[in-house]
Amino acid sequence: MRCYGSIPASFLKGRFFSGKWSILTNLTDLAHENTLIRSPLTRMFARNKTSVCTRYFVFISLILAFIISLFVTSPAAANQADTSNDGSASPSTHAQINTSSVRIHVLPFLWMDAIVLESNGHFAMVDSGEDNDFPSGNDPRYPLRSGITRNQGVEDEVIAYLRSLGVTPQNFDFYIGTHPHSDHIGTADEIINAFKPALVYTPYYDDSIVTNPANLWDNQYVYDHLMMAAQNNGARIIQTFDTSLTTQVSDIPLDDGTYVGNPVITLGNATIEIMNYQHNLDAGVNDCNDYSWGVLVSAYGKKAFLAGDINNYHGDEDRLAAQLGRVDLLKLGHHGALHSNTANFLQSLRPHIAIVTGNYRGINSQAADLLESFNTAVFTAEDAANLNRQAIVVTISSQGITSNMQDNQLLLRLRNTSPIVLASINGVPTIQNGWVAQTTTSQNPTYYWFDNSPYATESSWIKDKGSWYYLKDNATMARGWQQVDGSWYWLDNSGAMLANRWIKVSGVWYYLKSNGAMATGWQNNWGTWYYLDPQSGAMREGWQLINNQWYYLNYDSGDMATGWKHINGSWYYLRASGAMHTGWGKINGSWYYLNPSGAMATGWKLVNGSWYYLRSSGAMATGWLKVAGSWYYLNPSGAMATGWKHINNEWYYLKSSGAMHTGWLKLNNTWYYLNSSGAMVTGGATIDGVWYTFNASGALQ
Repeated sequence: MRCYGSIPASFLKGRFFSGKWSILTNLTDLAHENTLIRSPLTRMFARNKTSVCTRYFVFISLILAFIISLFVTSPAAANQADTSNDGSASPSTHAQINTSSVRIHVLPFLWMDAIVLESNGHFAMVDSGEDNDFPSGNDPRYPLRSGITRNQGVEDEVIAYLRSLGVTPQNFDFYIGTHPHSDHIGTADEIINAFKPALVYTPYYDDSIVTNPANLWDNQYVYDHLMMAAQNNGARIIQTFDTSLTTQVSDIPLDDGTYVGNPVITLGNATIEIMNYQHNLDAGVNDCNDYSWGVLVSAYGKKAFLAGDINNYHGDEDRLAAQLGRVDLLKLGHHGALHSNTANFLQSLRPHIAIVTGNYRGINSQAADLLESFNTAVFTAEDAANLNRQAIVVTISSQGITSNMQDNQLLLRLRNTSPIVLASINGVPTIQNGWVAQTTTSQNPTYYWFDNSPYATESSWIKDKGSWYYLKDNATMARGWQQVDGSWYWLDNSGAMLANRWIKVSGVWYYLKSNGAMATGWQNNWGTWYYLDPQSGAMREGWQLINNQWYYLNYDSGDMATGWKHINGSWYYLRASGAMHTGWGKINGSWYYLNPSGAMATGWKLVNGSWYYLRSSGAMATGWLKVAGSWYYLNPSGAMATGWKHINNEWYYLKSSGAMHTGWLKLNNTWYYLNSSGAMVTGGATIDGVWYTFNASGALQ
């Protein structure tokens, strides 16, 4: 049958041709033709027009074929010497390798596909990765849209690798671009220009096909550059397939200048089949991935499927699963992403080897789980780059299927969901026990713990050789501060948990309890109290208000002060509990008054309406006290006396200021005389040479 695949009728209408035998000469001028014929019936009609001149074209093509045969050497004849390369050494190293084997070279670029097919001196490519070319935005056909990849081109590396294999224009049979995304065909024009394949296979594209403007990027730009390169190098472009063709490609072009091809292609000892091309683009697509081609490579009873960016939004993987069955090698679709590599697809294919053009973390979790359960050997572009492989090379021969990645090295892969870290040897999950170190560019390697499992332990404490270690939720061994179940722990540089000790971190002291948890609040160590910040655990120093009480923690040592403490020129009294005392306090038999600030009072102090005198030591004075030349009497309570006071059988009069009165005193129209000692006179007394008489109450007679 003939299948018209994914090409709208506008392409058949002669969009890239000015005449029957001109080769895409007017691509640039007609790239924005507005009239598109999309009906499949119209498409068929356009093709049937070619039958009118069939005899004329057959005559012309026979003459051209005869002339070409005089000048063109076959690829097989041009490549008798073996130029095979396993991706890890120069071509000359492998000059003796059996040329009958089939090799698939997946170049180790992240998030782009560049795959070389090699068999019996013949070469081809399936996609070739990004290039450094992108739209400037000056041409309205090619806007500089958001999301366009820039400055990540690999064209030089791809061309150099092809040349290292011995690829030339004489042995480079064909190029397949699975779909018009720059991470797949960005370099197509450079590869076609350098190696001039006779055949170029790629699905039709026009920006009008994509219904979601956010997914346009530079699709038109890279597609048109591929088509122009094919035009300029005389390649036949195949976008439509007919499985009944007895030749590789039809001799007569369609009106649009492309050719009908058989999807089954021979490359040396390998059979290459383009798959998933049966798409009707009349209704458009959300994204070019929705009509990505896949490529099946078959040789020696083995099958390898290169899935491009095929997804399952429209059931493509389900259909392919039924067609493909078990395969030996699978290049995961869309770099391992979600919505590609679905469960039914992987369960049907159950590959022995899987390749990811990205890193292991890019594989969606369901796909990773399934591949691991199959014990599939998974190799990633990141692995190959880290191992200094020029490519992941899979060799298919009569002896079986092997890879240059199977070198018995232990690799630790990061998954995108828990369990995060997978240990593998030769790409297969491998049980490990104990510590496994992963060397990085940093000074300290990263350590993981395995407990009889291919998966590293996560979010758990483990005890090894008497020390406790914590494995974080990313499975790495914790160092420094680590919060676990609401408590903080400190793990030293070896990962061992410290406990029952003080540690100083960034100039701050912390205390770790016997279980290793960081202490907070009050902490008693060997009879001394310390206060650790309730949130940070940092040891507090100086004045601290805790539960409405002031405490003083000595600087440097952090221990809680008790008793008298001289701070910034003032004395404070800290009780046995450490709380700062205020108000009256009897200490060692003496009374002291501590101001509301806690500072010890000295001198006169009015407290609750009474005056008290606190000596320079702060001790409250009682009894007679001479201050500034005046005598005062302080009651046993310490309160200053005023008025008449009977002391030791003598009467004294204390003024309202508290100062003791001497000399004549008139109270209530009665005169009294108080001698120089302040004692009231009774009986007779000569005062200033005059005799006076006073009664028993001291009143003058």
